[in-house]
Amino acid sequence: MARLPAPVLGLVLVLAMGACSKDDGASVRDARAEDGSVNVIGGESEGGGSVSAVAAGCVTRGATTRLPTSRLEVSLDDTAITVPASVTAGVNQVLVKNIGTSDHELWIVAAASPADLPVANGRVVTDGLTPIVRMEAFGRNKLCQNSFVIPPGRYVAFCNLAPPGATPHFEAGMVASFEAV
Repeated sequence: MARLPAPVLGLVLVLAMGACSKDDGASVRDARAEDGSVNVIGGESEGGGSVSAVAAGCVTRGATTRLPTSRLEVSLDDTAITVPASVTAGVNQVLVKNIGTSDHELWIVAAASPADLPVANGRVVTDGLTPIVRMEAFGRNKLCQNSFVIPPGRYVAFCNLAPPGATPHFEAGMVASFEAV
């Protein structure tokens, strides 16, 4: 039987040990997108955990590393949010288009209707709310996307920005409801 040189044998052992590791690399991923890089930060070592992503001016919170089985498209305009009346529950690729003239953000929270949300001064009081989708403010004519778990239920999507001297976006009508089935 032929003997492997020590450096080759060492490399084989290192690779074999790495392949047996429980860490799937979810804690840090570097994936290249067409418009730049995406860095996924956080997550659990078993994969499928909650993570945050940053991509070309798009910051999301609460995303998952799991592969999406459905897609939810959302349009943000200056006085409206457009979502389908119903979406498929489960892991969704959430694609958000800012077609307005200013920055917008997206919150999606479990609620039967916008009337169920706590509102003060034209904005949703977000203290104590746990969004299932959270995309921080991003510029006009931009896209923001990531994968999120959307369990069955009723949801409200809204923009909560309140630029100085302007009507808060929620009060201006940037709110919509949908159901995940």
